[in-house]
Amino acid sequence: MKHFDATSDYRLAMGSIGVMRRIVSAVLLVLSGLLFVFGAREMVLLGMIIVMPASWDEHAFWVHTYNLFMALEFVFMIIKYFEENYHFPLRYILYIAVTSVCRSMMVDHGQLVACAGAIVLLAVAYCLVTARNALAARFLPDEATAA
Repeated sequence: MKHFDATSDYRLAMGSIGVMRRIVSAVLLVLSGLLFVFGAREMVLLGMIIVMPASWDEHAFWVHTYNLFMALEFVFMIIKYFEENYHFPLRYILYIAVTSVCRSMMVDHGQLVACAGAIVLLAVAYCLVTARNALAARFLPDEATAA
C-alpha cells in the first residue's frame, strides 16, 4: 500500500511542468523564427513595390504592410512572454486583437460591420478583464497578479 507523500508528488508535478515549459519554449522559438522569416519576406515584397513604381498596387502595398506588422506583433508577443517569466497578460492579447481588426478594416472594406462588432466584443472583454483584476486586487490580494 502506497502512502501519500506530498514531497514526491510535488516534485513529480514540478518536473512535468518544467518539461512542458521547455516544449512550449522550443515551439515558441521555432514559431518566432518562422514569423521572422515571414516578416523579412514581407519587407522584401514591400521594397519591391516601392522601388518599382510601374508595378505599384496600393492594395498590395497595404496588405503587405499589414502582414509585416502582424508578424512583428506576434514576435514581440513571444518576446514579452519570455520576459514576463512565462506569463502573458490577457490584456496584451486583447490589444493586439483590436489593432489587428482595425488594420483588417483598413485593408478589406467588405466586412466593416463584422469588424466593428468584433472590436466591441474585444472592448467588452477588456473591460471584464480590467474589472476582474480590480476586484481581485481589492478582495484577493494574492491573486491580483494572476491575470
